[in-house]
Amino acid sequence: MQHVVPSVQEAWARFNQGDLQAAAQLSRQLLARNPNEVPALICAAVSEWELGGDVGRAITDVERAIGLAPTQGWVWHNLGTLLASAGRLEEARAAYLKAIELNPRDAQAFYGLSQNMRFTEESALVRQMLDLYASGELEKRQQEFICFGLAKVYADLGRDQRAMHFCIEGNWLARRPYDAEAARANLAELRAMAEADAFRRLPAAKPRAGARPVFVVGMPRSGTTLVETILSRHPEVFAGGEMKHIPDVEQALAAWVGQQGVAAGPYEMLRHVPAPFFTRNAEAVMARVRRVVGETPFSVFTDKLPENTQRLGLISRLFPDARIISMQRHPLDCCLSILFLHFQRGNGYAFQQTLLGERYRQVAETMALWKQSLDLPILDVSYERLVSDPEPEIRRILAFAGLDWHPDCLTPEQSRRTVGTANQFQVRQPINRSSIGRWRRYEEWLQPLIDALGGMAWIETQQGEPPA
Repeated sequence: MQHVVPSVQEAWARFNQGDLQAAAQLSRQLLARNPNEVPALICAAVSEWELGGDVGRAITDVERAIGLAPTQGWVWHNLGTLLASAGRLEEARAAYLKAIELNPRDAQAFYGLSQNMRFTEESALVRQMLDLYASGELEKRQQEFICFGLAKVYADLGRDQRAMHFCIEGNWLARRPYDAEAARANLAELRAMAEADAFRRLPAAKPRAGARPVFVVGMPRSGTTLVETILSRHPEVFAGGEMKHIPDVEQALAAWVGQQGVAAGPYEMLRHVPAPFFTRNAEAVMARVRRVVGETPFSVFTDKLPENTQRLGLISRLFPDARIISMQRHPLDCCLSILFLHFQRGNGYAFQQTLLGERYRQVAETMALWKQSLDLPILDVSYERLVSDPEPEIRRILAFAGLDWHPDCLTPEQSRRTVGTANQFQVRQPINRSSIGRWRRYEEWLQPLIDALGGMAWIETQQGEPPA
């Protein structure tokens, strides 16, 4: 059989689809044939970084690509993203500015720069963004980046109407397919299994010695990154970030159940999985974690993938000793922060207020159902209380995770850990209350969201702003 050499376009297509393993593998195959192929170098670097790889290695690979192609602006904006992830914000801003110098139409560079600085005036850079926005020369995808970048600029400047204008347009442009009916069906399936107390009767992995997993879950922008960064400052913790291990296990088990001729949703399928499968997959997850950690000792590892709210039934079967931290944040502050964020893939509900409000309600009900149907310890953490009076909440979080007090946990902004693109700037700031109650500035544009959440009557039953 003739060996088919992958193309760099195929590798990038897999990356854009979110199949990062395939993107990294195809890129490395291309580099084995031609170590100096710049697009393959970049694709391999960013794919492996998003998979949890060493950001230092990724930066080195992109710097080598710059040496090979120093005038290609898109290479520089990828360097900016990686430098920001590593906390090297000044260098990241310089890389984004170099990308813009080389290609004044690089909307992604403008967006990345906007997310990693705070604007205090309508500067020449902002006017350059406005000119590009109005040029009519950008493809739809690039226009998305400019709109979300300008939304951030004008939010920083306190120009709320202008900020919301760009936010609404960016979300309209960025809309992507989302199966709302599937989400509703999954919740109905979970509800039925919880009412039947089915999860407690399922087999589980055998207890194992070793590090304890702590899963930090909640809606995106609910404070999951802040809590994991606090935990990462403890010397006994390995912070894994948004690990793909549990979704990978879920996908593999669903495929196996399907091969047995069983048609079942993500919860019902667990009835058909033998106990040894849970044990084997739990061991595989731990092996993947250990490969990343290396020889550094740790007693706790964290996974802060927000969407694991939907997978606690599976997690309870894989890791009966796991602990769950459930983040709570005012519904309107949380959802507003989501509306201002440009998700590059997934999260299809995030771009329409009606779907976003419905999704917030679904996650709230999902967590309530898990609490009644699982024996996993679940700790609710209020974002508002955490940022208003950090030390008592941090002590509570550490105790729940089985960790002794460590004063470094009070200064998460000093963490040198790698963070994802959505949190690169915020996570480097000291804990503060600046985002509490932000929704009030934008309330007049949020009525569809308020209605989808069930109105202010339901919103007020949720975690709200603590007293000043």
